[in-house]
Amino acid sequence: MVTDPEYYNEGMMEFDPGYWACQCPIKLQAAVFSFHGREYQVEPMSTLARRKCYMKAAQFFGATEMETIDDMHGMIKGRYKLGVAHIFPTNDEVG
Repeated sequence: MVTDPEYYNEGMMEFDPGYWACQCPIKLQAAVFSFHGREYQVEPMSTLARRKCYMKAAQFFGATEMETIDDMHGMIKGRYKLGVAHIFPTNDEVG
């Protein structure tokens, strides 16, 4: 049985983008990322789903920041070997 806390820390950082962002002090919009006040983001940032879809209002939920961190983590850790695409609807599709 492994008892070294650093072993578990590295494992968590390898597979959890939110944990990785909190441990590596990722700076976004003039502040270091944290879940303080955004605890609702823990679950979506911990998912290993390759495709995600959010139905949300504009400028709400912090989805862009959250997905940017997830994408950076995935590319650095080798999860997204072919890169990342963000696809947004056109004005005709929004209605």
